[in-house]
Amino acid sequence: MTHFLLTLILLGALQGFICGGLLVARRRATLSEKLLGTLISVIALANLNIFLWYQQLSSFWTSVGNMLPLMLFMAIGPLLLLYVRTLLKNEYSLAKRDWLHFVPVLFDLLPYLIAGSFYLGILHKMPFVFIDYYNTYVDVLRWISLTAYVGLAWKMVYKNNQEMNAMVRILRRTIMPFLIFQGIC
Repeated sequence: MTHFLLTLILLGALQGFICGGLLVARRRATLSEKLLGTLISVIALANLNIFLWYQQLSSFWTSVGNMLPLMLFMAIGPLLLLYVRTLLKNEYSLAKRDWLHFVPVLFDLLPYLIAGSFYLGILHKMPFVFIDYYNTYVDVLRWISLTAYVGLAWKMVYKNNQEMNAMVRILRRTIMPFLIFQGIC
């Protein structure tokens, strides 16, 4: 990959971290702003992972990259759905059952836990083949999960389509790229 494209990816990651951090760290940030900031930061983490993947790093940074979860795709769907829900329903707050949406993130964390246990000396042989096969098959679950959550968010926005205020138009424009991406993949 050319240096220009890698620079764009890195700048996108930095911009995502800055915007996400500003949204989350505001004093009087609403729940929807915190959810949007977290969503942007999760996508920025994926950009950072792509950038680091193409760099020729030392073995220390490779080990650190194997233990840090930079790809948390299972969190994108629930964050998007809860963001839409908080914008459409005034006075909405997260209930305990809403946190159950984030249980599938454990599928994203399992390879990092296995790699971390190897580097900490708990496992004596690094199961690279298992992690590779695991990620291959979990990609199907990631796609299904993201498709389901994007579909639910679109359905929620479509129900409020009759109002057609500025908020609904913005939400439709926000969800459309996710729908297009899911259609392409």
